[in-house]
Amino acid sequence: NWSLMARKHKAAKAARSVSAAVLISRLLGLVRELTIAMVFGAGAITDAWLVAFRLPGMLRDLVAEGALNSAFMPTFNRVLSRQGEGAAWRLGSLVISSLMVLLGVVSIIFYVFSDWFVYLVAFGFGPTSKFELTSSLIRIISPFLLLVALASVLMGMLNSFGRFFLPAVTTAFFNVAVVGSAIFAAPWLESHGFPAIYALGV
Repeated sequence: NWSLMARKHKAAKAARSVSAAVLISRLLGLVRELTIAMVFGAGAITDAWLVAFRLPGMLRDLVAEGALNSAFMPTFNRVLSRQGEGAAWRLGSLVISSLMVLLGVVSIIFYVFSDWFVYLVAFGFGPTSKFELTSSLIRIISPFLLLVALASVLMGMLNSFGRFFLPAVTTAFFNVAVVGSAIFAAPWLESHGFPAIYALGV
C-alpha cells in the first residue's frame, strides 16, 4: 500500500529529525554546564543561580512541558482534523491569550515576592549577599515561565503541522544563549558594575 509506505517514511524521517535535534541539545547542554563551571566556578554565585532557576525550571516541567501539552495538543489536533485550520488557529490564539494573562500574573508574583521564594527553596541562605543575589536573579528570570509556556504551545502547534526538527532543537537554542551569555555578556556586565551571573538570568 503506497499510502501506508508514505506514512511510514514520513514517520521515520520525523523520528530521525527529532533524534538529531535531541542529540544536539544534549551535547550543548553538556557544553553549557562546562561553560558555567569554567566562567563562574563552584561557590556562592553559582549556588545563587541554581537556586534562582530551580523554581521556574520545576514549574516549566510541570506546566509548560507537562500538563499544558497533555491537555492542549490532543484538543488542538482534534479541532484541526475535524473543523479545519481556521478553528485550530482560533483555539491556539485563545490558549496563548489566556496563558499571557495567567502566567503574566504569575511572573509578577515571582518578581514581587522574590525574597519569599528564596526562603521557600533555600531557607539556609539567610540574610546574606547570596540571599540578595538569588532574589535579584529570580526577579530577572520572572518572565521565564510565561515565555517557555508560549514556546511550548507553538512547538506543539508546529508538530501538528508536521514540523518536528525546529521544536525539538529549541533546547539547543537555550543552551547556546546561556553559553554566549556566560562568555560574552558576563564580562560586559561586570565591567559596568553588575554581578556577572546576571548574564545567565538575562
